[in-house]
Amino acid sequence: GEHKTINFSNRSRIVMNSNTTVTYSLGLLHNQTIDVVLEGEAYFDAVSQTAQPAPVFAVRTPDGTIRDIAVINPKSGSKDNQSIPIQRGEMLEFNSSKFASKKSVNASFYTSWATGSMRFEKTTIREFAGFVEERFDVEVKVVDPELGGIKLDGGIHFMSLEELVRSVSDIAGIPVYQSENRKIVYIGDNPNNINAEL
Repeated sequence: GEHKTINFSNRSRIVMNSNTTVTYSLGLLHNQTIDVVLEGEAYFDAVSQTAQPAPVFAVRTPDGTIRDIAVINPKSGSKDNQSIPIQRGEMLEFNSSKFASKKSVNASFYTSWATGSMRFEKTTIREFAGFVEERFDVEVKVVDPELGGIKLDGGIHFMSLEELVRSVSDIAGIPVYQSENRKIVYIGDNPNNINAEL
């Protein structure tokens, strides 16, 4: 349940999620690439202090290498192995043998565990519910189906699931409850008010 941060002298940093291992090596020069071996999940904040095109990080995973968080090289041993460029706001899924998909996403949903902030841009309650289920390992029930289409705009800062759902409740003007055992989040009027709380 811990997060750890590794700060580098060039102001770059790595925030490690729980159950993550990072091994890294630094070059002798201040502006050389930081080579990282990653097992788990981490957030990389790359700050380059030079105009040189060298990447700040080269991250090796079991499935491939990510250079400067913008080019992916799957680990495949095939001769047609290629680099896949990605842009800000895009998510790339791949495994060691192939590129799976590339799509535009709300990046703040995927980095919020490390940054403590989330941005909404016409995000529906249904999309928000899906994110909460995936990220916090809880079940989310949108009690009234008409609520699922409500759109959220703006940003919030939070430190826990409780703060996140409370903020969304305040922003959208919709009751949001957690079950007593914290395994279910209800969006809308909870039919079992007695056993749930915000």
